[in-house]
Amino acid sequence: QHGDAQWAKLRHRFLNELYWAAAVVCGYADLIPMEPAYHGLLCRFLERKTGVPELDTALYRKVETPREVGKTSLASVVRSIQLLCGDPDIAIMIANEKQENAMKMLSEIKRHFLNNEFLRALFPEVCPEDDQTTDKWSQTEISIKRTTTRKEPSISVVGVGSALASMHYDKLLIDDPISREAMENARSGSWHIMHEVNRWIHQLEPLLSWSAKEPEILFIGTRWWHGDSYEHIEEAYGYGEPKRTYALRLKLPDGSIQQVLAYRVGDLAVFRRAGIEDGR
Repeated sequence: QHGDAQWAKLRHRFLNELYWAAAVVCGYADLIPMEPAYHGLLCRFLERKTGVPELDTALYRKVETPREVGKTSLASVVRSIQLLCGDPDIAIMIANEKQENAMKMLSEIKRHFLNNEFLRALFPEVCPEDDQTTDKWSQTEISIKRTTTRKEPSISVVGVGSALASMHYDKLLIDDPISREAMENARSGSWHIMHEVNRWIHQLEPLLSWSAKEPEILFIGTRWWHGDSYEHIEEAYGYGEPKRTYALRLKLPDGSIQQVLAYRVGDLAVFRRAGIEDGR
């Protein structure tokens, strides 16, 4: 019931438990599918709740996972919705190697705000009431209901390498900035795509709003090749410093304790999972 104690409890849980928000409210439990052993600590890292300040407060953060594990659904789609429900006045930029892919992410976010009845019941103050609220929505940007007249849209999407407008965002989510094409070119000795992406990455920091509560540039992707842009990110923002490694722990449903290592190097926090771990 709207306004009662259970409603408030579920709202609080959505804003503070990304795993539950994605699995239950947004319905990705079976779609991805989600598993605590793989997605539990990933979600904690994404929402800056590992309990390790060195990881949770880093300006630059990077997630590396294999393909097809739901990282975009969690990091770009549900995390963006969670952030906006918690503070509808923030602004988020989502970038992908191809703008068309970023537009598909935004389309998925739109569907939740417009059609996800569970989400709409929990956060009616931010979800559009009718078509008039969305008359200025486009394929590349949306603005939810806000308490301010901020010029930046709630979410803007761009393609990597595109000219960056003079906007300032609280969060920059750089999701899969390089593709198989860039990797194949690098393997054959042509690094021009990778170098263009690397130069574009260095244009991101001026887009951050320094009045944001937690400004962040989050890189999300899969390693393709030695010397690729993910390695460049670590070299550029790690400054050649030694890694400071932290053990993240999570109690799994069977009662066992899972441990995953994450690290901080320079201004960058890194969470990495491999396709095969401990022979599994």
